Amino acid sequence: PEAGRVQLNDFNVVTERVNAQRSLAYLPQSPSFHPRLTCTEVLRFYARLRGVPPDRCGLVIGLTELDDFAQVPTGALSGGTRQRLGLALLLLADAPVLLLDEPGLSLDPGWRKRLQETLHFESQHGKTVLVTTHLVAEWNNVADRCLLCRDGAIECELDPTDLPHDFDEVKSTAATLIN
Repeated sequence: PEAGRVQLNDFNVVTERVNAQRSLAYLPQSPSFHPRLTCTEVLRFYARLRGVPPDRCGLVIGLTELDDFAQVPTGALSGGTRQRLGLALLLLADAPVLLLDEPGLSLDPGWRKRLQETLHFESQHGKTVLVTTHLVAEWNNVADRCLLCRDGAIECELDPTDLPHDFDEVKSTAATLIN
């Protein structure tokens, strides 16, 4: 970093990198897994890496309703099911900070709602949940705070109870400034 400081769960990400990483669980927009490994094998692999008891794998399989896919190779999974496996991995380590990048893009509407409910539950139990998304309207009345970022910087804070309107206002203002 050229300036500033970033801390995760009170750990400096530069000087206490390993502890900071242990405090974080991440779900990318398009998670990918070795195509020949089953869902269970993927979860057990990451459980060993994170020092998580193996019985937690069964718990997150149940939470993400992957029971019917537990022994299916990940290469045979649909995009939505692969995203649910990514959600299972996110929950596996029970990390205090959850970071998700466009988590709902591959999910059907029912699972997008279920994702939001799961994240709300996690935040109600003391976790910090940060979601990046372009699907702003879907998160209306879901988030506690909404920050609009542009070119790597926070541009403004939007009202989380009126995201479609606030977002349209910002786009309108931005268009006026550009013209």
